[in-house]
Amino acid sequence: MRRWEGSSPRWTVAFLHTDGHFLKVLPDLAMRMEQLVRQTDAKNWRLLEHSGRTEPDAETGSQLRLRCCEYHRMMEGGHLGDVHHHDEGSVITLDIMLTPSGSYEGGELSTLERLEPANGAGEASEVLTQHQFEQGDALLFVSHKYHCVAPVTKGTRQVLVAEYWWGEQRECGHRCDQHWGRCEFTPDSEKMDMFFDELVGSTEGGIDVMAAAAAAADDDDDSED
Repeated sequence: MRRWEGSSPRWTVAFLHTDGHFLKVLPDLAMRMEQLVRQTDAKNWRLLEHSGRTEPDAETGSQLRLRCCEYHRMMEGGHLGDVHHHDEGSVITLDIMLTPSGSYEGGELSTLERLEPANGAGEASEVLTQHQFEQGDALLFVSHKYHCVAPVTKGTRQVLVAEYWWGEQRECGHRCDQHWGRCEFTPDSEKMDMFFDELVGSTEGGIDVMAAAAAAADDDDDSED
């Protein structure tokens, strides 16, 4: 695991897509998550339709693919305080809450919304909108949307985060910025093998984290513009 850039020291991230582990170990979940992304896009934003990239590009193979899949553990004091944080370079982000709300406190997820003045008079303002995010919820939003996470004040908050982009499906053990071609980043594959052995089918604080993710992918989604 590593600390997320720009986050506090109490936030760790494991890159589950390293060497294709996520797709190999949990193929049904990965497929359901991609289906959920495509269904939500067709219902709300129609990015695939408007981009003309519903099928792979003949020259680049470009279509919506998994950029990264991350397992986030935010402990007491962990937070993402930058209200203008966004998932730069990605198209759609999918968050799945793994932890029961009673197992931690704080850690509320909010998005920054732009409010236009009434009757067009005056300047637009920005306001943080907090979203209900319980275990088993899947929250999807366009990746350029600003979002932040309040400090966790008790317990541990666990979330599965998947980002999809126009580019190759990545298996390098980081959040890659290279859309096509070979990435030279060298992951610690042995450590990821051990991590998956511990994570898949295991419980942390009485939580089967992967079962929670699978259940979320089968539920209705909550999408944001």
